[in-house]
Amino acid sequence: MHQRETGQLHLPPEHLRKKSRSIYTIFQHFKPKKQPRKTRPTMAHASEEFRLVCPGIDHDGRLPRKYTDEGQGAKKNLSPPLEWYNLPAGTKTLALVVEDIDAPDPSGPIVPWTCWVVANIPVTLKGLPEGFSGKEEEVGGEYGGIKEGNNDMKVPGWRGPKLPTPGHRLEFRLYALDDELHLGRKVTKERLLEAIEGHVLGVAVLMAKV
Repeated sequence: MHQRETGQLHLPPEHLRKKSRSIYTIFQHFKPKKQPRKTRPTMAHASEEFRLVCPGIDHDGRLPRKYTDEGQGAKKNLSPPLEWYNLPAGTKTLALVVEDIDAPDPSGPIVPWTCWVVANIPVTLKGLPEGFSGKEEEVGGEYGGIKEGNNDMKVPGWRGPKLPTPGHRLEFRLYALDDELHLGRKVTKERLLEAIEGHVLGVAVLMAKV
C-alpha cells in the first residue's frame, strides 16, 4: 500500500546542507574578478606632437600659385597662412625657415633655396595669417616684434619660388626655442641657424609641392 504525499518539503540531512554551503563559499572565493574595460586612446593623446600645418595647401598637398612668384591673377607672392599646435614645454620663442629643397644651382647641383626666414615669433600666437610678410608693423600688436630675415633674393620677407618646371618641394621648418634671439639688424638663415644651436626644444616640419 502506497503512502500518500503530504506536500511537505523534504530537506536533506544537516551534514549535506553544510557541505553544500562549503562548496558555494569555495566557488565564490575563486571566482575571477571582473576586469575593467580597456579603452582605445583618444585623438587628443594621439595628436599631442608639435606640428605645423598650412590651411592654404590644397588636397593634393600643393601650394597654390598665388603664393609663388608666378602668381595667380592679381595675387602674387603672398606668404602662406600657417598654424601650429602643441608647443614643447618651456618654449620661449619660435623661428621659421622655408626652403625650396629642389632648386637647381646655376653650376648644376641641387641646393636649398631660401624662401623665408622669420625670427622672434611670440609663443602667444597660434599662427601667421595669409599675406603677413612685410606687414609686421602694419598688423601691430603681438606681430610687431617679429623679425623677417633675408631670403636668397637678398631681400627680407617671403619670396615664393619662380619655377621653370613644376614638382619642386617646399620644406617649412618651425623651431621651438628655449630662449629669446638677439640677431641684430640683418637676419639671415645662416645667422639664425647658428644662433639657435643648443636651444632647440623641437622642430615641426611641413612639406608642400609647388
